[in-house]
Amino acid sequence: MNRKSARSSRFCFLVSLALVTCTPAAAQYRDNMGGSWNNPTSASIGNIINDQIWNRLRAKARAQKNGSSSTTKAAPEPSTSQKTTAQINAAVRFRSTGTQLKTQAIANELTSGGTPEAKKQMFDTLSLLLTEYEKAARAQGKPNDLALALTAALVYNSSIYNGTPEPDDARIMEIRDALAELATEAGTFATMSDRQKQELYETAVISTMLAKAGYETAKSAGDQNTMAIYRALAGQTLQAVSGMPPEKINLTNQPAPDVSGSPATNSTGEPIEHWTILEEYRDNQVAAAAKYNGKRITIVGAVDFILVEKGKQLARMSVPAWSGIQMFCVFAPSQSAVVANIQPNQRVVMECTVLGDTGGVTRIGRVDLGSSVGRYTLDNCLIK
Repeated sequence: MNRKSARSSRFCFLVSLALVTCTPAAAQYRDNMGGSWNNPTSASIGNIINDQIWNRLRAKARAQKNGSSSTTKAAPEPSTSQKTTAQINAAVRFRSTGTQLKTQAIANELTSGGTPEAKKQMFDTLSLLLTEYEKAARAQGKPNDLALALTAALVYNSSIYNGTPEPDDARIMEIRDALAELATEAGTFATMSDRQKQELYETAVISTMLAKAGYETAKSAGDQNTMAIYRALAGQTLQAVSGMPPEKINLTNQPAPDVSGSPATNSTGEPIEHWTILEEYRDNQVAAAAKYNGKRITIVGAVDFILVEKGKQLARMSVPAWSGIQMFCVFAPSQSAVVANIQPNQRVVMECTVLGDTGGVTRIGRVDLGSSVGRYTLDNCLIK
């Protein structure tokens, strides 16, 4: 894809569009879109995202590196059902009715009890959001593509909810291809009619684009209250699409696919003592980064204290005297109630994403310990 084409087909809107479309939504949204979702596929989608998506991307990267033409083998286990590109596209696309099926119903939910003028304004806003998305999808060669719509829903809402950067267009299309393959192999959409696919597609697109445009506009204006409204919508959409708690979805904070062939860290085994990871980073930072950075792992260790910095809840982990480096664990927003009960020196078990060395403690300004003091950070931590 050339630069001009990439710019024109990005899944985001101009600021002017966001300003026009988001004003009524911010005023009317009441977290009452639950009735819009009729999604029998969420459990299946939840089973194939996160690790399976990234394993598939790594398998593709290794195949390309080795000059293989295979694009449908998963890692570490090969797929039992190889599908052609045509079969995959047929499974994830739908024949449109030629009309928007869900826009009016969603507009009515969002403006329940509102005036006819408010309902019309909301309908026009949502219709425009859907239309603009469809233009971008067609530019990517993916019209009426349920896999791309669900990828956009997972990626953009995860970015909003978890406060992580969005992947670029190329990575989004890679995720779409992996999700389409995995869903086709699992038969996720096999029992859905074209109409059911279109309804799920429209609900995912409308709720996602509403959250994206609204959140970006509120963020530009520094409107924290409205940002929280759209973050709630993003979390609701993530859970509806995947059947998983939104903080468990990790499609926006991954490193480039590992083409070395080394296995990913096992996050389902026994918890790793947190000081073991620090020791590995101390002894060989390059090797430890390759092993842990960007991976979900389960750790266990004692907490020195809990603090709040830049609005985020953190635990500083107790470290041995030899370490010379520190470990901070950033908790997911949903963990507030549990974190409030953690006592100094209490041992806790957490599932986290390893960010690696994020620089000296002085970068966040709490205690000036000098830039030579390593700060190893684990993000999006969930108490087990």
